Amino acid sequence: MIPEDWAVQLVRVYSVFGIRRIIPDIPHAPINPEFEEEHPRGEPGTSGPGRFIDKPDAHIPAPEPRADLEAMNIPDTAPAPAPVEKPKPPARRKFTYPSVQGERLRRYVRADGTLDVEGLQKYLKHNEVVGLDFETTGLNVTRRWDKNPEKATDVWTQIGVIPYKNGQRSGDGYEVLSNPHQPLDPFITKLTGLTDEQLAVEPTWITQLPRIIEAIGNRTIIAQNGSFDVEMIKDAIDTVMNPARNGELPPGVDVRTLQQQLNALGINSKDWMPPGGVIDTRALAGGIYSEEHKQEGDPAISLVPLAAHFGIPNKNAHNASEDVKVMMQVLDRILQVAAERGTPINNRDQLELFLRDDAEWRAANH
Repeated sequence: MIPEDWAVQLVRVYSVFGIRRIIPDIPHAPINPEFEEEHPRGEPGTSGPGRFIDKPDAHIPAPEPRADLEAMNIPDTAPAPAPVEKPKPPARRKFTYPSVQGERLRRYVRADGTLDVEGLQKYLKHNEVVGLDFETTGLNVTRRWDKNPEKATDVWTQIGVIPYKNGQRSGDGYEVLSNPHQPLDPFITKLTGLTDEQLAVEPTWITQLPRIIEAIGNRTIIAQNGSFDVEMIKDAIDTVMNPARNGELPPGVDVRTLQQQLNALGINSKDWMPPGGVIDTRALAGGIYSEEHKQEGDPAISLVPLAAHFGIPNKNAHNASEDVKVMMQVLDRILQVAAERGTPINNRDQLELFLRDDAEWRAANH
């Protein structure tokens, strides 16, 4: 044990040379009552006996710059480490289909790029079309193109392909549930009312692909956000026809039979497009209710607010067959509003936006 007088001298030596932080910042504790009485502590920030455990940061001057290091262009402090950039996720693809697309519908686009609304109304009156809607496990229909093998595969769980003419259902459709061979997200179950147990006994989703394309036939597709539904079909075609992707299919699927069925329908690659073209109710609504033409009380352009705005009953939203029924009524009302307002819907601008977004997405994700 060090004698007390040696301890006193040691404390004085440390105080004189200003070496105060040899003990961490802890509450003061008496070294010896007699020592404390003989050598009282100074005010914070001053030197003197007993100050070696006080907080020193406020009164220790900053070190002077090293001139010798500056002359050599060497920093006298270590540079801060460069921030580590996290990899950016693939850009989400924008679904910005034009209001109409396809050779058959080209006649309804005027020379200035705007739609012939009256001509479209006549076309829908005299020609049979099909309303198309999918309920799915998710919204990432271009899921495999971003080359992320850990991402869950989004596929359809319910299909509605229903023929219409002059605003009325005109025949039997293709309305079925599907087994996605993956558990549903709780959000999807809440949204659609579908459950894993309910879908487990249904046909495997990909086996229904030829029947979907057959039900569409050569008729024009009517869809709310048509790019989503068309891309869903195209990606499913690619999964079957592209040998490099056959491994993504559920176990037990007869790929060869599916390929033969698609070939019989004239389909050889994912570049398939509906022969009758596509009319997108969401894009039509977007053209009418755009910021340029928006009026007070105009709705959002999703199906639910559009139906509510037009007073169309919609008690079973996010059911494929019911959504088709509502969508066809919404289409009729949208075209009526466009004709009454005389609102120019510029299909050319919409198409150019779609093509640009599509090219940008592919460049960023391939």
